[in-house]
Amino acid sequence: MTSTAPSEGSGPSTLPPSPAKVGLVLAGGAARGAYEVGVLEHIVEHVSRDLGFDVPFDVICGTSVGAINACCMAAWADEHRARIARLASVWTGLKIHELLRPMRGGVLDVARGFFGRRPHVETGAIFDPTLLAQILTRSIPYERIDWQLRQGNISAVTCSATQVATGRTVV
Repeated sequence: MTSTAPSEGSGPSTLPPSPAKVGLVLAGGAARGAYEVGVLEHIVEHVSRDLGFDVPFDVICGTSVGAINACCMAAWADEHRARIARLASVWTGLKIHELLRPMRGGVLDVARGFFGRRPHVETGAIFDPTLLAQILTRSIPYERIDWQLRQGNISAVTCSATQVATGRTVV
């Protein structure tokens, strides 16, 4: 009796890609976003090589920092391996002074909150988010996400985050 299954360590699989949809779920958690890039690189480079075909991500979901990575992965879905380099360049291009610029009065507002006083400005933030928004607008071609969906390169993208000022989830 002969087996058609490849033996362990016999090289890349010759099986065709599965017709099932493959989902990618990326979590929030600040620095976890950079960690996710490393995991994605491993999947795209090594797992794909071991399987013998590019692992597709048909449905891409992200929360908070994972939403940033999800948008990058979705925008460049047609560039299977190159999108990891593009995503890594977004991360390596970040500068600490661009991300952590204190908001005027932000620390004072937090201190007032500790003493039970209502803050003057109800942003709930210590750091100014406008620079991060500018970086993301400049770094991620959001219009390509719609294009990728229309082309069928991805089936769905969903992102969620917490709006700091209200504490509510935004999808």
